Amino acid sequence: MNKLLLKSDDEIDNLVVEKDTELELNLNNCSKKINIIIENNTCLNLLDMCNKTSNIIEITLKERSILIYNKAGIDINDSILVNLDGYESSLDIYTSIVNKDKTNSFFTIRHNNSNTSSFLSNHGVNVSKNELKFNVDVIINQNANNSKTNQQNKIINLNNGKSNISPNLIVDNDNIDASHSAYISDFDEETIFYMKSRGINDKNIKMLLMDSFLIGNLKEEYRELIQEHFKNII
Repeated sequence: MNKLLLKSDDEIDNLVVEKDTELELNLNNCSKKINIIIENNTCLNLLDMCNKTSNIIEITLKERSILIYNKAGIDINDSILVNLDGYESSLDIYTSIVNKDKTNSFFTIRHNNSNTSSFLSNHGVNVSKNELKFNVDVIINQNANNSKTNQQNKIINLNNGKSNISPNLIVDNDNIDASHSAYISDFDEETIFYMKSRGINDKNIKMLLMDSFLIGNLKEEYRELIQEHFKNII
């Protein structure tokens, strides 16, 4: 399997993935436009760790290609566009975001062929009184028969900040399976009470719950790296 690492000062524009690849994006304080094409029968495992970015990342999947996208960000305003152009192409996105400043994350998933599938699990923690927003559009066109999509969006609002989720399904096909959900709240009071009854103080409770909520949402093989990425926040 190919392994690639791209950092903020690297020249990034167009990338064509022709073999199974692990790609790590380590981007900070930048605004880039990145185009990725995943060729037929190819899998891309993408780890995107970013701080204070406003990137536009467009990824196109061809026939029976797979994208597994883990994204961990702090104060990001990225736009992610994925085109499921190939027959039986599939996408899994796992996102964990923390904001102190205003943060808007945009996801647009286009099902452009039959038997395509997408799954999105977006977790955010708003630690400030600023805005944290998820804008999620899944578009299933009339050629995308037997396609499936499921989006799950959750924001934990710790300080009465402005948190918002826009989970949109735009469907032009009756022969599909689609669902979405949106949840905004503080951590569960019963869980907090239970942890206090075990002698854990308020600060450590928040740290443990944030760690579980953010890190637990991402693929196990990346969790140690992402814990390091979030350590100053958590």
